[in-house]
Amino acid sequence: MKSLKEIRAELIAAFDDKVIESKKQESDLEDQKAPVKGLRVDGKLLSQSPHFDDYLRIGHYLSCGPRGLIRGEPVIRNALIKLDEEMTQRINKYYSAKSRAIDYFQKQATAYKANKAPPEKDRDFSKLLTASLDEFERAHGFMVVGDRLPNYAGFVYGNVFKESLALKQHWKDVGAGEKHGEYTHRLQWYILIRAGAIKTVPVNQEATVFASIAPWQKGRTCNLWTFLLDLLVTDTSIGNDKLDFRSPENLNMWLVGDSSPEFCPVLRAFLRARMAKRESSYNMRDYLVKKLKKSEEEVDEIMTFMQTESMERRNASARIAFPKGANPKFDPYVKT
Repeated sequence: MKSLKEIRAELIAAFDDKVIESKKQESDLEDQKAPVKGLRVDGKLLSQSPHFDDYLRIGHYLSCGPRGLIRGEPVIRNALIKLDEEMTQRINKYYSAKSRAIDYFQKQATAYKANKAPPEKDRDFSKLLTASLDEFERAHGFMVVGDRLPNYAGFVYGNVFKESLALKQHWKDVGAGEKHGEYTHRLQWYILIRAGAIKTVPVNQEATVFASIAPWQKGRTCNLWTFLLDLLVTDTSIGNDKLDFRSPENLNMWLVGDSSPEFCPVLRAFLRARMAKRESSYNMRDYLVKKLKKSEEEVDEIMTFMQTESMERRNASARIAFPKGANPKFDPYVKT
């Protein structure tokens, strides 16, 4: 669990004090490079960003995870409890709403684990998490086009990723793996905003800070999003602390685990069912066939295209876009 002071020291070491390779002035040889201390955006170091204090709080709050008290309150737990309540309130039929939802998702999980057909879809429990997150995100400045966010079916390269941040648009991270969880980054931001970690912008404009993270990356080792929200549990900053929620795997696995079975029961049951589904059946080829509504032959051509582009270093990403009022489409590159 990292304090604000520790997060500050690590960020400054990683961004302000790091030697960045950049081209010299045009008067020098074009291929010659000069070391420059500190990654800069608009001429400013990270510590000079107007959102730097928010970056510190993001790292600190998530690092505290479920055990930390902030302002004397368990703000991370309280935020998740609020989300669980919002999901429950969306269930149309009022009687035994919570217990029926839990039972439905538990039956789904059991069926997926046994490789059997899941129970027939029940509209009462459809999109409980998606709809709750969509409504919350719209209210806090995020872009939600139509009723579907982009789906990342496989590895996503940096430019596509930066574009989503800059557009203030979340995504469904299907290809990241069942332990990572397809909703986990959205849950991180829900938690952070509910917990009051974002203070450098007016209330309901918190997506501005989300977007501000986009330019702060220089290769894999100097990436602000990764440091704050996408670390591996084995990263030296986390040190195998399994309750540090800067690791999405930590947050997701804590929510679906057995340590607190009564905590957020609807959210937990939903995430467990979704995890079982991905563990039992996820295959990128099959997923693209289903989501793009294309033949297996057409999807094989798409996957060959992606492989060829990657070999030629054009960095095609496995992204499916859902334009408003249009059919889903394979959309591998940043728009120019």
